Amino acid sequence: HLQPGSALLQYMMRDMPDGSRQASIIYNGWLDDDYQPLLPDEPTLQWLQDGAVRLVVSGHLPHGDAPLVLRLSKDIAAVTADIGYAREVCWESVETASSQRSQAVCEVIITPGSQDH
Repeated sequence: HLQPGSALLQYMMRDMPDGSRQASIIYNGWLDDDYQPLLPDEPTLQWLQDGAVRLVVSGHLPHGDAPLVLRLSKDIAAVTADIGYAREVCWESVETASSQRSQAVCEVIITPGSQDH
């Protein structure tokens, strides 16, 4: 694009105009295209452990209708709570009159020293 700032905006995007993907400074997903967990490699896990990181919180890549909590290792968990598509869920077992799609809200509370994920 010839618009000012478009190259900077593209830098942060995961999906490229040609359909390929690049590493992103904004988007982070813990699920692959088949919705299976993507776990960090051992050097990354070791780096997190060495830095005393116990919880990785990320977002801006919608994945479903509830927060996602993954156990990355014995001592490290990952949480993402972008449920931007949750309002699109339409339950088959609910009567049509009461299944009108509406708003979705999610709150993830993290407290210092918390070990429950």
